[in-house]
Amino acid sequence: MAMDMPRSSSRMLQWGLAAYWFSLNMEGAALLTILIPMTLLQVSPVGHVGQLARIVSLAALFTMIVPPIAGAYSDRQKRRGKRRMPLMWWGTALNVGGLLMIPGVSRASILTGIVLVTVVGQAASQTAYQAMMPEILPSSRWGKASGYMGLASLLGTITGLATAGFAPSAIRYPVLAGIMGIGMMVTTLGVNEDRGPWESALPHVTMGNHKNFIRVFWARFLVMLGQTFLMTYILYFFSEVLHVSQPGAHTAFVGGEALLGAALSTVIIGRLSDRVSRRVVVFLAGLPMAAASLGFALDPTIQAMTLWALLYGVGYGAFLSVDWALGLESIPDLANVARDLGIWGIASNLPAVIAPAVGGWILVHAMNPRQGYTTLFVTAAVMFLLGSVAVLTLGKPSAEKPWSLFLAWLVYILVTPYVRIRYRVHVVGKLALHRHALLVVGNHGQDIEGLVVPLLLFRSRPWGARVISAGSQRLFEPNFFTTRLPERWGYWLSAVNVGPVLWRLGVRPIENQPLFRPITSWAYHIFQTQGNLLASAVFTEEVLTGLAMVRTNKAPLRLRDLWQPRYARQGACLVSVTALQEPYRHQMRQQLAMHIRQQIAELLNAVRDGDLLYLTPEGRYTQDGRVGRFRMLWTVAQQHIPEVVGMATAYDVLRPGPLHVWMRWTERMKAPWAQTILRARRPITASHVVAVAVEGMADESSAMARAKALMAKIPADAQVASDLATRPDEVLTRALHFLWPRHQHGVVCDPRLPGVPDLVQYYRNQWDETIAALTQISVEERQDQTEPE
Repeated sequence: MAMDMPRSSSRMLQWGLAAYWFSLNMEGAALLTILIPMTLLQVSPVGHVGQLARIVSLAALFTMIVPPIAGAYSDRQKRRGKRRMPLMWWGTALNVGGLLMIPGVSRASILTGIVLVTVVGQAASQTAYQAMMPEILPSSRWGKASGYMGLASLLGTITGLATAGFAPSAIRYPVLAGIMGIGMMVTTLGVNEDRGPWESALPHVTMGNHKNFIRVFWARFLVMLGQTFLMTYILYFFSEVLHVSQPGAHTAFVGGEALLGAALSTVIIGRLSDRVSRRVVVFLAGLPMAAASLGFALDPTIQAMTLWALLYGVGYGAFLSVDWALGLESIPDLANVARDLGIWGIASNLPAVIAPAVGGWILVHAMNPRQGYTTLFVTAAVMFLLGSVAVLTLGKPSAEKPWSLFLAWLVYILVTPYVRIRYRVHVVGKLALHRHALLVVGNHGQDIEGLVVPLLLFRSRPWGARVISAGSQRLFEPNFFTTRLPERWGYWLSAVNVGPVLWRLGVRPIENQPLFRPITSWAYHIFQTQGNLLASAVFTEEVLTGLAMVRTNKAPLRLRDLWQPRYARQGACLVSVTALQEPYRHQMRQQLAMHIRQQIAELLNAVRDGDLLYLTPEGRYTQDGRVGRFRMLWTVAQQHIPEVVGMATAYDVLRPGPLHVWMRWTERMKAPWAQTILRARRPITASHVVAVAVEGMADESSAMARAKALMAKIPADAQVASDLATRPDEVLTRALHFLWPRHQHGVVCDPRLPGVPDLVQYYRNQWDETIAALTQISVEERQDQTEPE
């Protein structure tokens, strides 16, 4: 069945993003490694080592200063509903202009100034460009994207080295400028950036957790410091130690060999990094890089260069394949992604300030060039090893409190007997095996599935996995029990807030009534943010009049008083945000979007590998029986957790006796088909059949005959309730005896499905929806079978 999302658009997006990264890496490989050193040999034959150290250090200083500033500006523009691309365009224009001016330079001081202009443009454009990636790509594709970027980095570096080392000198800078412009245009055309403020998955680590960010920063800094020791002076190493006649060509050749080794590991490891620990990949990547650096130091011969270059390249490719994804995962707050990526980039740029100065000092003070380069390369090997060890210090999610697991088992033991006594729950199928986090989605008919499904998941989960679920914000506020329990119990428990207990059980709050909610809910939210204000300062006169009807004293009414039992019923009345006075009405509207995004972030941050996240994406009970529109939480969650299964639920209300609940596990499903599969796999019960059968019938016997005819027309791939499938006459007869007299007296309702105005129409809608979904899937399967392979 063709339920997979189309991959061609995904590949186009990946290559569109990678195009500019190719151009940036081509420039990075050619400019300061070969072109500027060779230009300095012409402009300043004497003292070129010191001039190079000065230019490289100043360039690195600018690349540290510019990105955080440009990033903060880009983030602010994004929050205002503007795009990041204009900053990329202007930065590229500045960069290209500088490259075209360099060939006409005749003095080292002027060359330094133009290089700095070029670097400012490059840093600004790169900052805006990198910030677009996590906003466009879901986190489940970051590892794959990192692999594409690693490949683009390698190809760009190879092209840059080849252009700088072998192209005619007159066209080197113009070619570089042209490739920068082409890369920018390809990315502009290949990436459709939203104009609106970014409201995607938000943080993928706990907000405010800077420890991993700092550790990744230092690990990257050490690895890049080792690489900068190698790259900055490698051309002079060929000239002064190996005494080759064309050091630029040899540098390009050995660099190409290293990148050949890197190409063998980049894309494959980038894909694997979505499935294995990225910190382990970075640790292992540092080992061959360190070994190759020691080889350069201890056996600096032309014959051995190929081996050391290939070995270094394998490690470097593995590092590139996960570097970007690991960096994104460590960023504390993706709402400020450009700024934080700019700070993270300092880990690459600071070594370019330190390494030339330290490396230059080592080479100048060495007894001879051979000793100086040996010391330099051994130092690089030590940096690679330290960086590999540093990445292993990345923290894992904190362990679950032992008493939380005990509490979960206690609730399971206490609630399971209640569910079995009160309801008749029938489950078809089993939970699919999974290795990573699994997203379980279900249609939302009543509170019952919110009680039953977590119990089923807790019982079926792999050892060590947790069950996380989303619950209404009302569960975490006083007055929740008022309308959920019998009147006397609801009255006395109205002030109880079970939110802290639910949190320990894995439930996370989500606001599902953003602009229309109970009076006590508005009061509780403002109480938390503004304090125990007078109710007369918060609510309109209409709300205050209703509350005054149940007051028993003349003391001023404050927000906290509304949790008292005497206000329980009146406080449960639903009112819109217009029931608030200003400035609270405006504040609630302003804070609402950010509040919901923060709740989604907290929910997704709670999920670890192997855990199960249960959602009812509709966010509210269905009143007409149909599966409703999935809300923003679903869009974000299925990007964060790509493995999805469903729990399709049907309530069998139109029959005597206890409430029967039929549930079916679905197959793995792709996001675009989730609603269709839930509709199709929802079990067909006796209530569905008799609700359709009674329409237009004159007597009960005619309805029974029609019910039997409907049973014969049910599609073969439908899930029919087991009692209806095995004993259709008995079950349908009892259901019709129950429904017919009630249907004759008017609209049929049942307190077990509160909020449903017409149960007969409710089940007719579900019947039509299920049959239509089954037909849609059947047509899709036939099309797949007829398509040529």
